[in-house]
Amino acid sequence: LGQELICGKSLDDRACFAALLGALELLKDRRLDVDLYVLGSVCEEVDSTGAVTAAYGVVPDLCAAVDVTHGRTPDGPKDRSCELFGGPAIGIGPNMTSWMTRRMKAKAEENQIPWQPEVMAGHTGTNGWHMQISREGVATSVISLPLKYMHTPIEVLALEDMEAVAKLLAAFFRDKPASAYARMFREEHARRYRLVRPRDTTYLRSEGRIARFFDRLRGEEYITRRIYDTL
Repeated sequence: LGQELICGKSLDDRACFAALLGALELLKDRRLDVDLYVLGSVCEEVDSTGAVTAAYGVVPDLCAAVDVTHGRTPDGPKDRSCELFGGPAIGIGPNMTSWMTRRMKAKAEENQIPWQPEVMAGHTGTNGWHMQISREGVATSVISLPLKYMHTPIEVLALEDMEAVAKLLAAFFRDKPASAYARMFREEHARRYRLVRPRDTTYLRSEGRIARFFDRLRGEEYITRRIYDTL
């Protein structure tokens, strides 16, 4: 549709996977301090089987679910839809970890990426709902791409919004190490609530799945630290 819009079927959720690939393009020349997994999963519309099994196998420290959301139309509810050309919608609610939401908003503003809030009071209807409770819990964010006429053969979205989603995801991992940000908040909560001994706050989690298995054998203190990643 002209130079600014795309119209077609199954843009939910092929457009968001294209945005993920765009984020990888922006990060390809950067050295990250994290292992970054990109997942295209099956059965999101049914029970998120693909995301559930992947999150259980990968054991991520944090995750961002990227999905479409309803674009605003004249006959649609304004409190449950987002504007095209308004940028990615950053989810706010119980399915989203508070520090992840704050970081997403901060990165959008720092990089002059337009964004809009999307209040999600309960089930977000995304893979994030299931990934958040995988194993001991995973810090979660939900980023949405506004899309008109969802689940029809004439879905419509703005190229500008799709590019903004890619830029926001890249900025989240690029501008400041995400793992360091997670550790900072874990230590802050540990000091505030005194539920983890001070010596534990300097703990740097081992990398690799085998190392993480042995970490779990160390017992309850490790599990407590993992829980703080989701605060």
